Amino acid sequence: MNLLECKKVLLYMDKDRKISCSFMPKPTDIELKTALIAAETMKEHDKDPFYMARVLLNHHYRLKFYEELFRATDRYMNHGQAEQARMALLKCIDTINQMERKLENDEIQDFGLE
Repeated sequence: MNLLECKKVLLYMDKDRKISCSFMPKPTDIELKTALIAAETMKEHDKDPFYMARVLLNHHYRLKFYEELFRATDRYMNHGQAEQARMALLKCIDTINQMERKLENDEIQDFGLE
């Protein structure tokens, strides 16, 4: 599939040249596993001319952290705003901040001080 075909299927460019995604339902577990395996294979064989595999793998990795943040926020907001839930929420936020910094600059060293 070439870039033009990809744009027709999933993406379109709006007037401000920002990429916008059309609504896509959540993939099934089998669809997700298949896509991740294909993405890993593309990266291993350096066959990722439009960076789709890289983006999919990156977003999948990051999504796990944000899903945990969503759960922690839900527990905090909907179950009495307990101090333990607040601390779990703050820990999720700190973990995401660290993860994002590491992804932006993979030269950051983890000294094990946490």
